[in-house]
Amino acid sequence: MPGFSQPARLSCVCEAAVTVMTHCLRSLCVLSLSSFTAAICGQQPDLRDGSCDALWSPKPKAIEGDCHSDLRDKDTMNDIFEKEEECGPTSAMCQNPNKPLRLKLNLILNEKEIEFRPSFEEIEEEMLGVFHKILAMCSSLPRLECQLFAEWDGVDGKMQPIVHESVVERLRAQVQKEVRASSVLPRRFALHFDKYKTIITGEAEEEVTRFKSEDTDFDSYTKKVAQLSDLKVDILTSSRKASAVAVVELGCYTVHCEGLIDSLVCRVASLKRDLLAHLYSRHSQTANSLNCELQSITERALSTPGDTLELMSHKLYMEDVMENQRAVLEHRVWSLHKQLQIPLQLLSQFLTENMSLSSEECEESIRPLVCFIRLPEVFRLHLQIITEKRTEYEAHLKERRERFQEELAEYARLLEEFQEFGDVAELHEYQKKAKSLEAKLDDAAQYTDHINREEEAFGWNTTLYPLRKQVADKLSPFLKLYETGVSWWERLELWLNSQVGTHDPDAIAQDVAATWRNVYKLEKVFAEVPAAKTLVVAVRQRIEQFREHLPLVLTLGNPGLKERHWEKISEVVGYPLRSDPSTTLQRIIDSNLEEYLSKFETVSEAASKEHVFERNLEKMKGMWQDMELGLKPHRDTDTWVLMAVEDIQLLLDDHIVKTQSMRSSPFIKPIEYEVGSWETTLSQLQEVLDEWLRVQATWMYLEPIFGSPDIMAQMPEEGRRFNTVDKTWKDIMKSVHHNTKVLAVLEVDKILERLRKSSELLELIQRGLNEYLEKKRLYFPRFFFLSNEELLEILSETKDPSRVQPHLKKCFEGVNSLEFNGEFDVTAVQSSEGEAISLCQAISTSSARGQVEKWLVELETSVKESIKMSCLEAYPGKDRERWALQWPGQAILCVSQTYWTTQVSEAMRCVH
Repeated sequence: MPGFSQPARLSCVCEAAVTVMTHCLRSLCVLSLSSFTAAICGQQPDLRDGSCDALWSPKPKAIEGDCHSDLRDKDTMNDIFEKEEECGPTSAMCQNPNKPLRLKLNLILNEKEIEFRPSFEEIEEEMLGVFHKILAMCSSLPRLECQLFAEWDGVDGKMQPIVHESVVERLRAQVQKEVRASSVLPRRFALHFDKYKTIITGEAEEEVTRFKSEDTDFDSYTKKVAQLSDLKVDILTSSRKASAVAVVELGCYTVHCEGLIDSLVCRVASLKRDLLAHLYSRHSQTANSLNCELQSITERALSTPGDTLELMSHKLYMEDVMENQRAVLEHRVWSLHKQLQIPLQLLSQFLTENMSLSSEECEESIRPLVCFIRLPEVFRLHLQIITEKRTEYEAHLKERRERFQEELAEYARLLEEFQEFGDVAELHEYQKKAKSLEAKLDDAAQYTDHINREEEAFGWNTTLYPLRKQVADKLSPFLKLYETGVSWWERLELWLNSQVGTHDPDAIAQDVAATWRNVYKLEKVFAEVPAAKTLVVAVRQRIEQFREHLPLVLTLGNPGLKERHWEKISEVVGYPLRSDPSTTLQRIIDSNLEEYLSKFETVSEAASKEHVFERNLEKMKGMWQDMELGLKPHRDTDTWVLMAVEDIQLLLDDHIVKTQSMRSSPFIKPIEYEVGSWETTLSQLQEVLDEWLRVQATWMYLEPIFGSPDIMAQMPEEGRRFNTVDKTWKDIMKSVHHNTKVLAVLEVDKILERLRKSSELLELIQRGLNEYLEKKRLYFPRFFFLSNEELLEILSETKDPSRVQPHLKKCFEGVNSLEFNGEFDVTAVQSSEGEAISLCQAISTSSARGQVEKWLVELETSVKESIKMSCLEAYPGKDRERWALQWPGQAILCVSQTYWTTQVSEAMRCVH
């Protein structure tokens, strides 16, 4: 080999060597790709290239083993290829190309569906990725000279063997086809597990949940648990029968089903455990409930009653248990015991697998049976307790009846003492004693009822105890006397020592009259009891003494008396007299003012009437103080309008009438200014409301009209006026919205003046609007068939000619709609029956420049001309039957009459 002294020859030698090595590397690359394809497909690959086919041998050399060992990617392929234990470093596929490579597949349960791991898509991706790795490996070998000569400074790089892309693609397609075809058998095998679809999709779990929520008997539980057990056995036996050891070879795949089978078994076992747990819980609840009932019966039967009524309640309850409930309890106990034995094997199976029961829990299961077996002994002990306690309580009741008779006799003795009470100064003490005795008698009445209930429980005759009622009836007038006397003295003391006018004199007069009537009746009752009669006479005399001064009390105690009235009273008596804390009712009585009573009455009467007016005025003002106006947003605008003002107007009218009647009274002078001011306020409010509602109605009518730019353009003067009114309206409503109180409206700056000005402008606007509509109607008279609102709807949308459509029937009889082209030109008219007449010349709506009436006049003329030119001129040249079916009915009738008249006229002329 030439040295570095001959660089040209050395370079040529190296190039030749690289060329030979590149050719060998290309052959080796094709051979590796072919061998891999054969390993997957189990047959000679389709290379379709002579030079490539020459490289393929059905019996690969030993070097192929090394090739394949290099092609394996340890990180990505170990999970896919299954290595046979008897194979060494060389794959079994390398020993025999006709034996396909085995790929390991795991069949698993993923939530609610069966999946293959790895998936067929992943396998295909890995298989096709091997081609890229082989090509990359062959292209990564360095050139020869770079390895031999460390100081080589010539061409550096990698060898680049060229494998035709068509060869690689054919091999890739062959592998891809084989991988996809070989997935059919595993997918078909997975269908074997479709019979467990309810377990896989979770339907079985939902069914068990519904089953537990229903009121199901124990037999149904037994059948359901047995079904789950059979299902578990079927999964294990049928799966092993189908795949021996849960592993099956299908084509080039080895399918492992252990994970899927284990998952299915686990799900069935979980459902079974859940069902058994619920069954055990249900049984425990039933047993605990029944046990509680039996324990309650036992506890009550063996408890000691505290009194007679409790004794009889226990007795009646236990009689009901022994006669009525015992049979039901017996049936429930033995049914529970039987139910416990039926699923015993299932429960024990569940408990063995999942938990263990303590001795206490075992006792709880049979405790209802134990309690029921003890019931006869409980009943015997209960009868013994009832018998002993009945004897004891009967003796105790007799003793209590005797003591009660003695107590009633003591009450009668206490009542006799009341006949000796006659000192007026001791009225409070007498009242306390009478109330104390009354309370004792009330307790005695309740005690009598209690004794009678016990007597009835023992079956004895009830005792009436008439003495208690006699004592209560005799005590009643004494208690009424003491209460009346004490109440009178207390109220009299309060009135006399209070400032005059503090208490309502009418109420005082009513109390005095009512007390006198009661005392008058009591005087008759105690006519034969001297001491009590003395008390009654003393109270009556004190009442009569106060009654003598009652006119003075009514006059000077008038709450309507003001400072001006007391000044007049002072002038009458000749010295200052004021309504202050020192001027008590007692002082007024002691002043002996009865001689001035007639003059006092005149002043008091005037004060009363003035007071009534003052109260009415304050009441009216109070009603308006919190009254608010109702506002609601107006359509899509940023303002509001009034609503529900009828109640305000009614109240306003009523108060104006009341205020005017008050002003006509001669007693109004002290508050005449206030009443006049209030009347002015109400009148102003009424004027504002009336003008406000008038403006609102007109503004709401015109607002949508002048909201149209077309109307504003056609009526500029009226538009400017409306803008002025609109601004005023929104300013007023904005102020009112901030404070909706009715009286606050009068505080809005110049509100009445602004509303009146707006009303005048609205009248001018309406007048101009009516003149504008009149001009439109005179130009196109058919507009007289439309109302103002309908005509304004057309005129407010002049840019949209189709807005005329809804109103055509009123303008043109028989015309239902118009047909427009893309430029909004009218091309035809159509009737409601669907008949159409094409216009001889299209009517341009845009050329009218928003003047609807102008193109409507043109439309009317065009329609007449079109009918004339089409229908009339077509008559002579066509068969009548065909002509009649071709044109609208009205046009046919008109043309027929025209020709009939013409022909008749000609015929008549020919005859003559």
